Amino acid sequence: MDWLLYNLNEGLLSRIHRSDSKVESLAQLEFFDGCSRKALAAAARLVDFLEFEPGTVLARAGSPAAQVLIVHRGTVEITGEGSGPAMAGKGYLFGEMEALGHLPHSATVIARGSVEVAVIEARDFLQLLDTLPCLALKVLQRVVRQPQKVA
Repeated sequence: MDWLLYNLNEGLLSRIHRSDSKVESLAQLEFFDGCSRKALAAAARLVDFLEFEPGTVLARAGSPAAQVLIVHRGTVEITGEGSGPAMAGKGYLFGEMEALGHLPHSATVIARGSVEVAVIEARDFLQLLDTLPCLALKVLQRVVRQPQKVA
Protein backbone atom coordinates (compact mmCIF):
# COMPACT_ATOMS: atom_id res chain seq x y z
CA MET A 1 0.00 0.00 0.00
CA ASP A 2 2.98 2.33 0.46
CA TRP A 3 3.29 3.22 -3.25
CA LEU A 4 -0.36 4.19 -3.52
CA LEU A 5 -0.36 6.26 -0.35
CA TYR A 6 2.86 8.00 -1.35
CA ASN A 7 1.65 8.86 -4.84
CA LEU A 8 -1.94 9.74 -3.94
CA ASN A 9 -1.17 11.31 -0.57
CA GLU A 10 -2.71 14.68 -1.47
CA GLY A 11 -5.95 13.11 -2.67
CA LEU A 12 -6.36 10.54 0.12
CA LEU A 13 -9.18 11.58 2.39
CA SER A 14 -9.14 8.58 4.68
CA ARG A 15 -8.61 4.91 5.16
CA ILE A 16 -12.11 3.54 5.67
CA HIS A 17 -12.69 1.68 8.91
CA ARG A 18 -15.97 0.14 7.92
CA SER A 19 -18.66 -0.36 10.50
CA ASP A 20 -19.80 -3.26 8.34
CA SER A 21 -17.21 -5.90 7.72
CA LYS A 22 -14.90 -6.01 4.72
CA VAL A 23 -16.55 -9.31 3.85
CA GLU A 24 -19.94 -7.61 3.55
CA SER A 25 -18.43 -4.77 1.52
CA LEU A 26 -16.75 -7.18 -0.89
CA ALA A 27 -19.98 -9.18 -1.22
CA GLN A 28 -21.60 -6.02 -2.65
CA LEU A 29 -19.13 -5.88 -5.54
CA GLU A 30 -19.90 -7.74 -8.78
CA PHE A 31 -16.30 -8.99 -9.05
CA PHE A 32 -16.86 -11.10 -5.92
CA ASP A 33 -20.26 -12.51 -7.00
CA GLY A 34 -20.35 -16.26 -6.61
CA CYS A 35 -17.54 -16.39 -4.06
CA SER A 36 -18.18 -18.27 -0.85
CA ARG A 37 -18.06 -16.57 2.56
CA LYS A 38 -14.75 -18.35 3.13
CA ALA A 39 -13.34 -16.94 -0.14
CA LEU A 40 -14.60 -13.44 0.75
CA ALA A 41 -12.95 -13.69 4.17
CA ALA A 42 -9.66 -14.68 2.52
CA ALA A 43 -9.92 -11.74 0.12
CA ALA A 44 -10.86 -9.31 2.90
CA ARG A 45 -7.51 -9.89 4.60
CA LEU A 46 -5.76 -8.50 1.52
CA VAL A 47 -8.03 -5.53 0.78
CA ASP A 48 -8.06 -1.98 2.12
CA PHE A 49 -10.86 0.50 1.52
CA LEU A 50 -9.68 4.05 0.86
CA GLU A 51 -11.57 7.26 0.15
CA PHE A 52 -10.24 9.89 -2.26
CA GLU A 53 -11.24 13.48 -2.93
CA PRO A 54 -12.59 14.69 -6.28
CA GLY A 55 -9.93 15.11 -8.95
CA THR A 56 -7.51 12.56 -7.52
CA VAL A 57 -5.68 10.60 -10.24
CA LEU A 58 -6.06 6.98 -9.16
CA ALA A 59 -4.13 5.58 -12.14
CA ARG A 60 -2.09 7.39 -14.78
CA ALA A 61 -1.54 5.89 -18.23
CA GLY A 62 2.06 4.76 -18.54
CA SER A 63 2.74 4.68 -14.79
CA PRO A 64 3.53 1.46 -12.89
CA ALA A 65 0.48 -0.54 -11.84
CA ALA A 66 1.20 -1.56 -8.26
CA GLN A 67 -2.41 -2.13 -7.22
CA VAL A 68 -5.74 -3.37 -8.47
CA LEU A 69 -8.61 -1.06 -7.54
CA ILE A 70 -12.37 -1.59 -7.49
CA VAL A 71 -14.77 1.33 -7.15
CA HIS A 72 -16.98 0.73 -4.13
CA ARG A 73 -18.71 4.13 -4.07
CA GLY A 74 -18.64 7.12 -6.38
CA THR A 75 -17.72 7.72 -10.01
CA VAL A 76 -14.45 7.71 -11.93
CA GLU A 77 -13.53 9.03 -15.36
CA ILE A 78 -11.42 6.80 -17.60
CA THR A 79 -9.40 8.12 -20.51
CA GLY A 80 -7.33 5.81 -22.66
CA GLU A 81 -5.17 6.05 -25.71
CA GLY A 82 -7.29 6.91 -28.74
CA SER A 83 -10.60 7.06 -26.87
CA GLY A 84 -12.70 9.77 -25.32
CA PRO A 85 -13.51 9.83 -21.62
CA ALA A 86 -15.89 7.27 -20.15
CA MET A 87 -17.50 7.25 -16.72
CA ALA A 88 -17.76 4.23 -14.43
CA GLY A 89 -19.11 3.62 -10.95
CA LYS A 90 -19.53 0.92 -8.36
CA GLY A 91 -17.86 -2.32 -9.34
CA TYR A 92 -15.49 -0.84 -11.92
CA LEU A 93 -12.27 -2.85 -11.70
CA PHE A 94 -8.96 -1.49 -13.00
CA GLY A 95 -5.33 -2.48 -12.90
CA GLU A 96 -6.01 -6.21 -13.09
CA MET A 97 -4.62 -6.74 -16.60
CA GLU A 98 -1.57 -4.68 -15.75
CA ALA A 99 -1.02 -6.68 -12.54
CA LEU A 100 -1.22 -9.94 -14.51
CA GLY A 101 1.23 -8.80 -17.17
CA HIS A 102 3.44 -6.59 -14.97
CA LEU A 103 2.55 -3.74 -17.34
CA PRO A 104 2.07 0.01 -16.85
CA HIS A 105 -1.46 1.42 -16.69
CA SER A 106 -3.14 1.62 -20.09
CA ALA A 107 -5.56 4.38 -19.04
CA THR A 108 -5.84 7.31 -16.68
CA VAL A 109 -8.52 7.03 -13.99
CA ILE A 110 -9.64 10.15 -12.10
CA ALA A 111 -12.05 10.45 -9.16
CA ARG A 112 -15.13 12.48 -10.08
CA GLY A 113 -16.57 13.35 -6.73
CA SER A 114 -15.57 11.61 -3.53
CA VAL A 115 -14.65 8.02 -4.39
CA GLU A 116 -14.19 4.97 -2.18
CA VAL A 117 -12.13 2.14 -3.64
CA ALA A 118 -11.13 -1.34 -2.59
CA VAL A 119 -7.36 -1.59 -3.05
CA ILE A 120 -5.46 -4.83 -3.54
CA GLU A 121 -1.68 -4.86 -3.95
CA ALA A 122 -0.70 -6.46 -7.28
CA ARG A 123 1.20 -9.32 -5.59
CA ASP A 124 -1.83 -9.99 -3.34
CA PHE A 125 -4.14 -9.93 -6.36
CA LEU A 126 -2.04 -12.61 -8.02
CA GLN A 127 -2.20 -14.64 -4.80
CA LEU A 128 -6.01 -14.30 -4.75
CA LEU A 129 -6.25 -15.57 -8.31
CA ASP A 130 -4.02 -18.49 -7.44
CA THR A 131 -6.07 -19.51 -4.41
CA LEU A 132 -9.63 -18.47 -5.32
CA PRO A 133 -10.97 -20.00 -8.54
CA CYS A 134 -14.12 -17.85 -8.30
CA LEU A 135 -11.94 -14.77 -9.00
CA ALA A 136 -9.56 -16.37 -11.48
CA LEU A 137 -12.47 -17.31 -13.73
CA LYS A 138 -13.84 -13.75 -13.68
CA VAL A 139 -10.48 -12.30 -14.71
CA LEU A 140 -10.14 -14.89 -17.47
CA GLN A 141 -13.59 -13.92 -18.77
CA ARG A 142 -12.54 -10.25 -18.78
CA VAL A 143 -9.38 -11.10 -20.75
CA VAL A 144 -11.42 -12.94 -23.37
CA ARG A 145 -13.82 -9.98 -23.75
CA GLN A 146 -11.00 -7.41 -24.15
CA PRO A 147 -10.49 -6.15 -27.71
CA GLN A 148 -7.26 -7.58 -29.09
CA LYS A 149 -4.57 -5.14 -30.25
CA VAL A 150 -3.07 -5.92 -33.63
CA ALA A 151 0.71 -5.47 -33.77
